[in-house]
Amino acid sequence: MDRGLAFIITFGIFAVSMALAMIAAERLTAAARSIALRYGIVSHVTERSSHTHDTARLGGLGLCGGFAMASALFLATLWVIPHTIAMVGFNPALLGWLIFGWAGMFLTGLLDDLTDLKPLVKLALMAIAAVGSVWGGGMAPQLIDSPFIPSRLQYAVEIAAAVVWVLFFTNGFNFMDGMDGFAANFARAASAFMFLTVLIGGFIYKTPQYIRGEAYLLPIMAMACWGFLHWNKPPAKVFMGDCGSLSLGYMLAVYPLLGMKHALGQQVSALTSATILMPFLFDVILTLIRRARRGENLLKAHHSHLYQRLMQTGLTHAQVLSLNLRLFMLCGVAALAGAHVRFAYGQWIGLLVAFAAMNWYWRYTLKREKDAAARA
Repeated sequence: MDRGLAFIITFGIFAVSMALAMIAAERLTAAARSIALRYGIVSHVTERSSHTHDTARLGGLGLCGGFAMASALFLATLWVIPHTIAMVGFNPALLGWLIFGWAGMFLTGLLDDLTDLKPLVKLALMAIAAVGSVWGGGMAPQLIDSPFIPSRLQYAVEIAAAVVWVLFFTNGFNFMDGMDGFAANFARAASAFMFLTVLIGGFIYKTPQYIRGEAYLLPIMAMACWGFLHWNKPPAKVFMGDCGSLSLGYMLAVYPLLGMKHALGQQVSALTSATILMPFLFDVILTLIRRARRGENLLKAHHSHLYQRLMQTGLTHAQVLSLNLRLFMLCGVAALAGAHVRFAYGQWIGLLVAFAAMNWYWRYTLKREKDAAARA
């Protein structure tokens, strides 16, 4: 096999894998919805619900199934192509730990969907998935470089910080999965922009051949989200459930760690990742601060995220989602521009643009709440 043929096979299968991810996720989600309805696995309407009728859960089975099938096809292709002529390489050990963490989060979420796990049990299972993948996969970024601190202590702190980040964002993503099409659209946009950051960097620095196979899983994940959205767009016919939200949140949490470690073939800085993830980071952190200042139980279910507050002012699912889709795109474009412009503070400017956009979103929410209160 020559390199020309290897190129055609590799990227031909990559294209097929993306199409398979979308088609399989759509079909498997339909099957998962049928199973959920048959056995009564539904999200009932409660005081914190954004939906108005009982809706099937387990859509994450279809989303994750489509992603897993398509990823397996692509990675199997890379595996069988001789190493000496392979167009795309990957790290089997790292990938194994990545799968360990993803599968651990998926199974934890599935158990919660089926049995309603106790919060501490759920957190413990999530911690096992996070610690195992971060430690085993060497995903912890270098945060400390001091000759006065023992290297083992430095490494322990870095591991702990990475695990806390993974658990924080994964749980935050799960909390934000409360509106039709919201979380899946964000995951689709975020994974696409993370991949574009790597891809554009490869072409700018004329090193696209060094982009790793792990990076190519990002657009495959985006396409799986697209297939799932066929059933989850407003009005949603199925929710992804915790099996979907925990596994997706985990992936969006660990890829910034991989980008900082140069494990994707091009560096993706923490600033760039934070810019891409700003729509969810801003909302989660703002809501936590707001609830803590009010003395509320932070572990108790609530309906005070910005998108929920906007719907309480009279906007529909579709209107709030449309507004947020524009914010997702703006933050992604700001991240791309900041990462690749030839300007010393480009990444900081990109981050500030994303922060300013989310600050406007918050102020807009406050204005609508004030106007709604005046009309009441």
